[in-house]
Amino acid sequence: GSNLGKMFERVLLRRVALVTRADPLQAVGSAGLDCRHQIHLLLDILAARHAEGLDTFGAAVDITRAFPSTEQQDAVLAMHGEGIGGHVLRVLVGFMVGASVCAAVARGQHTAPIRLGVGLLEGAVFSPRAFASVTGDLLRELRRAGHGVFIGGVWVGALMLMDDLVLLAGSLAELETMLAIVLAWCWAHR
Repeated sequence: GSNLGKMFERVLLRRVALVTRADPLQAVGSAGLDCRHQIHLLLDILAARHAEGLDTFGAAVDITRAFPSTEQQDAVLAMHGEGIGGHVLRVLVGFMVGASVCAAVARGQHTAPIRLGVGLLEGAVFSPRAFASVTGDLLRELRRAGHGVFIGGVWVGALMLMDDLVLLAGSLAELETMLAIVLAWCWAHR
């Protein structure tokens, strides 16, 4: 996209941040959180469980082709569910639906615009936040299932950064159940 388009997306992203909150265990879209916080949280969880003599089983999951295979409709519905509406939602839909790219074939030469029919545009400023809105549903499903580790009564069974997910469980059987939930969610939403 153009520099002007990316600047406009940043303005929209700030407006969206005023009315929505991403799941706190998804670093993308949560103001002030990034991979450093997720790493420290993971280390703190492991240290606390080790101090209590508890085993911790983990799995790292990479949601393959996350942005291109995330349905635009799911992103729009998830953002609407978070309270985004009116003109802001219509503009975001305009950025997603009907987006096109031009591929470079040689220095200074590009293809004609190629319309993207599905998915979130990789490289777009707003795509990570839209993806976080969609994956918030996955974190809610995992939390609702009640599987995974708890620290001080707070569920911390999964940490996400973009399309990377770490699952933490107290047993191998519990971890397998959590992986089954993730697989079912991916089949339903991808």
